[in-house]
Amino acid sequence: MSKLLKSKYNNSGDRCVDACLSYGELRYLDHEGQPINIEVPEDKYEEAIIDFTERKKEGLVSSSIDPIKVLKKGSFTYNQVKNIANLNKIKGLRVFEIDGSIELEHTLGLSGSIEYALAIWNGDSKEVALEKAIIRAIKIHGVNFVKSLKLDEKYESIYDKVAKLGSIAENQLYTIKYCKIQDEIYSNIVDMRINLKRGSDIAIGSIGSLIGFILVQLFTNFGKLLNNIFIHVGISIFIMILFYIISIKLVKAISYNYIKNTNGSIIDMFNDELEYYSYNNLLTEDENNIIVENITKGEISKLIVEIKGSVNKKISINKVISKETEFILESRRNIFLPNDNEIKEITESLIKKYFNKVNV
Repeated sequence: MSKLLKSKYNNSGDRCVDACLSYGELRYLDHEGQPINIEVPEDKYEEAIIDFTERKKEGLVSSSIDPIKVLKKGSFTYNQVKNIANLNKIKGLRVFEIDGSIELEHTLGLSGSIEYALAIWNGDSKEVALEKAIIRAIKIHGVNFVKSLKLDEKYESIYDKVAKLGSIAENQLYTIKYCKIQDEIYSNIVDMRINLKRGSDIAIGSIGSLIGFILVQLFTNFGKLLNNIFIHVGISIFIMILFYIISIKLVKAISYNYIKNTNGSIIDMFNDELEYYSYNNLLTEDENNIIVENITKGEISKLIVEIKGSVNKKISINKVISKETEFILESRRNIFLPNDNEIKEITESLIKKYFNKVNV
């Protein structure tokens, strides 16, 4: 990783600060003696800043150090990164069991490297994935990331402008898009139950037709009021067909609402578990869709019935979601992070691409 940037992910804010200090002074400085950016987990950042500030007040840390300038808020939480690291899919990303610290020595830093991996797992090309990773790194470290690459001298005068790339292209970066089991599932269950036997909808429609036929006869006094047999027959056929269709749709609508009302809480529990696993494992949108598809295909009505009869529904649902998630995570490709030359080349390309947007 670049000598100008570091990533120190620990399971608490004070441990993140410990990793940055040595006897009250900063552990990592550049060749000019200036502080190096330290990326810490998103959910430990505020805690780390508070801890750092308290140490300054107590005289345990040099008063000249500004934690805001040193510590940089990562884009992912400690647990998210730990779960990614435990997959052993990103070369160089390691968890040290002795203290739970997570480290990755790479120019992109932890957030940039994970952005690269997530883009690849979601189907992006290596070039597009690297663009996103660079934008993520700029978002975290700003101008210092660009400086760390030691680009061509012609770019030095616009370093501060290039740092704006992090906010300009932020909408391209990974965001968790929760994919839920939608209402269509109830329609599928209704279709399964009503169409379980091929003749069930015909039987329902036939009963509706019969009711329609009887109503026509009652309202027309068996055709006498129309005084025309052809009109009577035509109206009778039309009403029978209409009631055939309406009766099938009505029964399905009633079944839909009944199934939704009786199973809605279970579907909500499914969605809660899906959200939990999506968040903690940084699942991509495509991966989320596959999990939902795998859960809802086939005998979903049978699955819901089994869960309804379960003593602990949450555990039963958790087993289903965790099994599908595990399958997805195991199928992720191994990631070999790009080298410095590739990063410099794409960064220069991005600078040219957004040259006008940064108002240089």
